[in-house]
Amino acid sequence: MGQITEDTLYQGRVTLFQPEKGFRASTDSLMLAAALPEKSGGAALEIGCGCGGALMTAAFRLSQMQVTGVDIDAVMTDLARQSVSSNNFKDRVSVETGNAAEWVRDKENRFLQTRHISSQEGSPRRERRKLEHISNPSASMVGSRRWRLRPSRVRPL
Repeated sequence: MGQITEDTLYQGRVTLFQPEKGFRASTDSLMLAAALPEKSGGAALEIGCGCGGALMTAAFRLSQMQVTGVDIDAVMTDLARQSVSSNNFKDRVSVETGNAAEWVRDKENRFLQTRHISSQEGSPRRERRKLEHISNPSASMVGSRRWRLRPSRVRPL
């Protein structure tokens, strides 16, 4: 994989371990976390969390919520877990390694907020249907890149 860097976000208040090369957390991770409303006692899910850039900033902002990140890449989830530990989020942030399509099967209506990075070849409508059954009926789904996903509609940003 190469070198790992220890970086900070939110003016040094959040620590993040990430690969030196490849995708790196930046302003988009901060804006995504800023877009999530806090719901006291709620739970949020990030599918495709990578090393945890958006996950750590969301956990920092949403201090009254349980936050879960899922990614298929074990190296990335190990880095995310290292960031969870470094930020003292262990009591309310969990990171899981696995295929999201399989991981979500027993999680129906568990999450109030769901973030998903849609794949380049995947249909946003199909991706939304996969996520709807794990989100609470009143959930908001926020997708990065081109699409904003909500249970009631899919529209380009």
